[in-house]
Amino acid sequence: MTDAPIGVLCLDTSFEKIPGHIRNPATFDFPVVYRVVEGATPQRLVREADPTLLEPFVAAARDLEAAGVAGITGACGFLVLFQAELAAAVSVPLWSSSLLQLPLVHRMVDRPVGLLVADEAALTPRHLAAIGAEHVPVRVTGMAGQPEFTEVMLEGRRDALDADRLEREVLDRVDRLAEAHPELGALVVECTDLVPFAHAVQARLGLPVFDIVTLTTMVHATLTRRPFRAG
Repeated sequence: MTDAPIGVLCLDTSFEKIPGHIRNPATFDFPVVYRVVEGATPQRLVREADPTLLEPFVAAARDLEAAGVAGITGACGFLVLFQAELAAAVSVPLWSSSLLQLPLVHRMVDRPVGLLVADEAALTPRHLAAIGAEHVPVRVTGMAGQPEFTEVMLEGRRDALDADRLEREVLDRVDRLAEAHPELGALVVECTDLVPFAHAVQARLGLPVFDIVTLTTMVHATLTRRPFRAG
């Protein structure tokens, strides 16, 4: 498949999605197809881990498969709770969350892995166990206490995003994480809303930074193999 469109399961949010966000088509150089799951708010998925969301997400994944996508991903890392059920519901590759990279990243660096999440209090051992990462040594920081992130992303009080303000909040969190844990070998960004700042995070930490875009780009490459050419 030369174009291999990728489907994206989306939360029900209306805030501005800037380049680098998985819901901005300019983020990728291949086609993406979006399906919004109505009623799937950050409150219900991230903070409440509402099990009744599984059925509509399964329906959306099957709809994307019927539309002809070559693979399916998610626009919220907390979808990892449904990874097994979602993957079993379709016959194309499905990676629900950037957290799937945690075991791989740990094996690569053999050091603790930093984890930047939407809401640190909402992350539970269940989320890590869902993808076999319960024994990965992670050092976690979250964005729930940051005003711009909370007002726009978590609580949806407004749609307009102050990207500069959010970047400052992100860098403050990763600075504090690195100061408290100088042993970090890499960072995984759980939250898809924060990927636009991954380059700034890497410049600040000097470490490999993994997120949903790195994972999606890798999987897309596995679906579009081409012959190697000499010279």
